[in-house]
Amino acid sequence: MKKKWWFLGGCLALIALLGGGFAWSQSRPNTTSHPARHNRIQSQDAESTEVKPVKTKPWIKLKQPLKLPILMYHSISSGNQLRVPKAQFASEMAYLKQHHYRTLTTAEAIHALSTNSIPQKKVVWITLDDAYKDNLTNGLPALKKYNLHATINVITGFTHKSNHLTLAEMKQMKATGHVDFASHTVQHLNLDELTATQQKQELVNSKQWLDTHLDQETRMLCYPAGRANATTRRLAKQSGYALALTTQEGVATMKQGRYNLSRLRVVPGMSTATFASLVDVTNQ
Repeated sequence: MKKKWWFLGGCLALIALLGGGFAWSQSRPNTTSHPARHNRIQSQDAESTEVKPVKTKPWIKLKQPLKLPILMYHSISSGNQLRVPKAQFASEMAYLKQHHYRTLTTAEAIHALSTNSIPQKKVVWITLDDAYKDNLTNGLPALKKYNLHATINVITGFTHKSNHLTLAEMKQMKATGHVDFASHTVQHLNLDELTATQQKQELVNSKQWLDTHLDQETRMLCYPAGRANATTRRLAKQSGYALALTTQEGVATMKQGRYNLSRLRVVPGMSTATFASLVDVTNQ
């Protein structure tokens, strides 16, 4: 009987010892390195929302030299031959959208002309000279509506004038992704009437202003009134421009020279058929 009680006592002591060890192990802090559940969830969420690069189609390498229609606008308003009414501009932008034209950025236009390639068969480069305020009020809404792009050539010394875009307005337009900005010099003087030193100041200072204030590398120059000479073209290259535009009528090709490119003037009252013929360029 005595042995039986000793046996039972030993069993009870063993059970108490095991129970105490289990309780002690449960009360210990977990020192094993495991990520918290909420961290795992956050990691999964981060992975699920990761932005994947968009695959773009390769550009088409042309067998023949590129012919690029560069449209030339100025003010989007009414009053003279340099002003295209708001309704006409909107109608022309609608035409480009409906007929599946790709409107190039300045960077894309430089790439196209430099590599003799295009992103798709139908391309056009829209340019607006002088940076009038109505480019914002009357031009941008149509660009946004039809998801098109245009380049505005800025007279950097005119940004304080009431009918020209301010720096703040240019930043606003650039932020939309529908507009980029290029140089139209500082004072809009006839470059071919200036000395080499004066020309260089106009080209360099306008580029520096745009580079600094719009946080960009300005690579395109548009000659005021299309006026330029051999010195102008040499200085344009030295100043860091990759292309320069004139007002000579015609489709742009590299045969003209990258600092002597022609454009197609859009005038008020132009019919849809005439506008269609301007941009109807076939590249092979």
